[in-house]
Amino acid sequence: MTFDPALFGQSMGELIKAAVEPLKAEIQSLHQELGEAKSVNADLRQMIESMPKPENGKDADEAAIEARVKAGLVGWQAEVLAGIEVPELPDIKGMVDSAVAEAVKSIPAPQDGKSITLDDIAPLISSAIDDLRDQAEEVMKEMEGATDSARRAIQAAEQKAESLRQPEDGKSVTMEDVRPMIEDQIKQAVAAIPTPKDGVGLAGMLIDRDGNLLATMTNGEVKNLGPVEGKDGASLESLDIEYDAQEHEIILRASAAGKTKELRYPAGGIRHKGYWRDGFRAKAGESWTHDGSSWVAMKDTEDKPSTHSPDWVMSARKGRDGEDGKRVVVQADPGPIKVGGDDTD
Repeated sequence: MTFDPALFGQSMGELIKAAVEPLKAEIQSLHQELGEAKSVNADLRQMIESMPKPENGKDADEAAIEARVKAGLVGWQAEVLAGIEVPELPDIKGMVDSAVAEAVKSIPAPQDGKSITLDDIAPLISSAIDDLRDQAEEVMKEMEGATDSARRAIQAAEQKAESLRQPEDGKSVTMEDVRPMIEDQIKQAVAAIPTPKDGVGLAGMLIDRDGNLLATMTNGEVKNLGPVEGKDGASLESLDIEYDAQEHEIILRASAAGKTKELRYPAGGIRHKGYWRDGFRAKAGESWTHDGSSWVAMKDTEDKPSTHSPDWVMSARKGRDGEDGKRVVVQADPGPIKVGGDDTD
């Protein structure tokens, strides 16, 4: 995507224009207020002309003049300021009141037999109006300065955009462009590998008088690999095998060179040990009778034979009790009865 200076300048101009619009509205409002303020002189003249003229030989009432001037100015200010909402606007009412007060204070005290005319008061009122006009012009100058600053910012942005270098279209990288770089990197990596030294070979081997194996290397070194010829073993003089009935083990005894070596091995099979009692210890392969059933120990254990213990396996379950037998009386055959005579046939 290329950079468009014209589009960038247009966008910046729209943003700055949107920011300056409220300032233009405030400037227009101040122009309108200034135009209305110019009519103050005419209103004051009309108010002064409507005042009753003092009679000859009587001094004018300064308090009444000041009150009427202030009342007129306050009423005019209320009408003007009621429809105007300008942010940070100078305090016009305070400025006018202060100017009128200063004007009234500067009015010379009337002498006997002389009256105050409109020409005496008009310069003071005009001075107050001029001060108010100067205040409004200063506000307008500040607004114009803000507008000039915005205009200069737009021009600077346009100049900055024009000074930017237009980017060129990119070029695709092909394999042919990259190949020389890859080959150069491979050559540098291979060149950094140290050259290996020649290896050492086996020239020959022999057994010395002590029975050690000696290896001769191609660089002339001789390595002792240790004894390879063992000593003659002792002859077996006797070998006895017997059975230990108490432990149910096979005993193997071998004698040689005046020494005897005894080895014991389990005899194997299942050997019945009798009835189980608490505190007995069973060895693996032993059979015990408990609660009418026959049990075989799977390993050495002190647990009581039970289906809840993994150390035991039941080999024969207890049979069911038989029914009670009935009594049967067998009577002998009395034989034939003889009446009289002897007992011989």
